[in-house]
Amino acid sequence: MWGYMHHNRTAHAAMDRRGPNSIVQGTSSDMAYIGGRCLQKMIWKRYHSKGKDFSLKQNNAVHDSSEMMCKIKDLPESLYLVEHALTTAVHLDCEKVYDWKLNIGLEIEIEIGFTLGDMKKWDFTEHGLKNILESQIPFAEKELKHKFKKKTIDKLWKKWGSVKIRRRKELQQVDVIERTDIL
Repeated sequence: MWGYMHHNRTAHAAMDRRGPNSIVQGTSSDMAYIGGRCLQKMIWKRYHSKGKDFSLKQNNAVHDSSEMMCKIKDLPESLYLVEHALTTAVHLDCEKVYDWKLNIGLEIEIEIGFTLGDMKKWDFTEHGLKNILESQIPFAEKELKHKFKKKTIDKLWKKWGSVKIRRRKELQQVDVIERTDIL
């Protein structure tokens, strides 16, 4: 509100633009943090509480953006957990904790890459993931000096198939949220 006390009309115009945006961006940020906490709980329950290793780590979160990293062997499960935690789990948590039933579907964008400067937007399809990895692996081998074993990549696709089936079943079992075109 201090901007309105300034004599400069440009400052007033900037405040007029920021006001409506802060409602959207603030809520998005809150939902991202709810999703991040849901993700931590899922990883703890599925892996760490059982003494299992899982490499997904959240490195940074600012407003409505998060940076995460994982080993390539954990990529399919990581993609599943992130997508689930930041969409369906947020719906469930908002209703359970805050008695707030969201009337819209939540969606996220995911970019994948071996460095932050070489990220590629993923379209949530197997074909899209294969294209990204096929373009990224040569870069990682040449520039980062990392060698990938063929069996590691083969296991990745096997895990991807089981994750796809699990997510489909999971979405069909969500009874807390009224199923509509948005979920």
